[in-house]
Amino acid sequence: MKKCMLALTAGILCAAGAHAQSYQSRQPHDGAVTAIAVRADEQSFYTAGSDGFLVKWGNPGQGESQGERYQISDIPIALIAGNPDANDVAVYESNGLATNRVAVYDWNTFGRRFAKRFKSSVTCLSYSAKGSYLFVGTSAVNGMYILSARTGDVLKNIKTIPGVITMARTGDSEKTAIMYSPSGYLYYWDMKKGNVKLRFPTEASLEQPCLFGSGKFQNRFFAGVKANTIYVIDATTGKTLASYNATNPMLASCGGDYEEGLFYISDLGRGYSLSLISSESLVDYLMQTADSTLPSSNLVKNFMGLKGSDSFVTIAKNQESVILGTKEGDIYSFSDIKESETYSLEPITQGRFGRVNDLCSEGTNFYALAEGKIYRADFNEGSTEELASAPADADRMAFRGKDIILWTEGSRAPVHKLSLEDRTSEVLFTPPASISNVRLTEQGILYVKGNNTVSLYDMDTGKSTDLYSGSTIEDAALAGNTLYVAKAASSANDSALMSVNIKTRETVPIKMDGTVAFSLSHTTDGASIYGVEIENKGDDEYLTQVFAYDTKAKTFRFLLKLNNEDSSASTQLKGDELFTNIGRTQVYAYNLKTNKCVTYRRSASLPVKAVSGQNLLAVLNNDGSISWYNPRSKQQLAIWHITDEGEWESD
Repeated sequence: MKKCMLALTAGILCAAGAHAQSYQSRQPHDGAVTAIAVRADEQSFYTAGSDGFLVKWGNPGQGESQGERYQISDIPIALIAGNPDANDVAVYESNGLATNRVAVYDWNTFGRRFAKRFKSSVTCLSYSAKGSYLFVGTSAVNGMYILSARTGDVLKNIKTIPGVITMARTGDSEKTAIMYSPSGYLYYWDMKKGNVKLRFPTEASLEQPCLFGSGKFQNRFFAGVKANTIYVIDATTGKTLASYNATNPMLASCGGDYEEGLFYISDLGRGYSLSLISSESLVDYLMQTADSTLPSSNLVKNFMGLKGSDSFVTIAKNQESVILGTKEGDIYSFSDIKESETYSLEPITQGRFGRVNDLCSEGTNFYALAEGKIYRADFNEGSTEELASAPADADRMAFRGKDIILWTEGSRAPVHKLSLEDRTSEVLFTPPASISNVRLTEQGILYVKGNNTVSLYDMDTGKSTDLYSGSTIEDAALAGNTLYVAKAASSANDSALMSVNIKTRETVPIKMDGTVAFSLSHTTDGASIYGVEIENKGDDEYLTQVFAYDTKAKTFRFLLKLNNEDSSASTQLKGDELFTNIGRTQVYAYNLKTNKCVTYRRSASLPVKAVSGQNLLAVLNNDGSISWYNPRSKQQLAIWHITDEGEWESD
């Protein structure tokens, strides 16, 4: 248990991550493997995925490799880099839109050292040779930054290189950095003086840029891919030494003194090949100490065994192995030893967990919606009971009397009622537009449709009535005859929170500083409304706050705050406790009587929703697992996963 301050800054929230824990598994990523980074010790490597997970794997050449899993983001991780002199790993998180964030984590504690937001997408992320600097290149003009690897302070924003940078790397002394711009230039940057020492024109528009070479010729050769051709370039002149045809090639350079050269795989249609462009042959060709003919690439082995329609999307190389990640989340690894026969691949990942889509409780009973079925979960007995099948597309649920209401978030799919007495299901209604934020009230089912209308479905009459229409509606809550609508404010004179008398339809704006409000909760008597607001402070600065609104006094008080933007924060009210996951990293329980707040230590996955029962707290996590807690001691008791076969496993 950890006491919370009433005002939680971003730093305090992230520091709480040190109290989190990873778990060991051979589980693949849920979605594409987006990046692989080999650790400096060469005995392990990191993988990152579109699921926001980082996984640290042991050396695949030493038997079965378990992955140490930890989720750092609820959006995809696009790039990663391991610090060669520490247990830090840098990540670039991006949703492909406005969020472009670079953060550094300490893998020993899972604490975040720092985070930096960038207005443009990141094109390059790498550490210097000794780990003193972190290079961040962006797609903006003058968008190359050199950061302190320890603090994240911007040491230099390079403005004398006009083009986008997609590769940056230093020599062992860290005195000089070589950078590649797809505009067709190699730059040598003086790290001490802060200027360009040399510039060479070279092949433009190369993808997968990398350096390789060994011994006295370490980092001498530069390579990249364009139009199914691999170009090998003298990094000291920019001149092309050789080019090699390959189908959809993927380059893997490990960059150490032991390196034999540049390994790459190419697509053969029904399989793949691994080939090597030898550093030694390139040196001979460059120095003309041997036959001066163009050195050819050498076939190392052919291989096959990729599952179904899956495909390789990322690659890395350590001293002994080639490591591959796929579009469907699997990791493969195999030796670089030459073989004459076709090699059959087997993934080091194995098994897949299913996903619990939603969770609700009633007294001592907990109900889970997972893999198209409704389960009753009994933690004390360590068992689950399958109650009934759910509509195939239903991903949300709520308990009402002896029934469970099921719907599909962001869809026009029908809303169903499942009777727990006879375990039969019926369609209540089919919404005319996509629905969200469905809430069960005494009057019926309150829901937002099309993000512009709040409607109420009467369970007795079977009819829906529109209660409020407007733009950019985020949420709604009905307390007695008053409807509270959370929305995005459309102008400086607009409000993000409205009250509506559902009998007279009188609409009153509730003045608040937030530019958007969402995730509402309220007391049974409607005396207090709780929710989350985000205030845009300007200059890309945001404040996210959990608020309490006194409906009689018409006053606000703020329970928790985060000096950052968190559009995924939620609130759930149970008795005198308000639960929230503001900051994404923990679950906080704020006692509304004592004004004290405690933290529930997160599991490896980010918490999404807290569900309080009579004697237990269950937290639904981002990866579809359930974390169980003792609400008295605040200790985590277990983590439950469901497999694709519908079996439950406990950590």
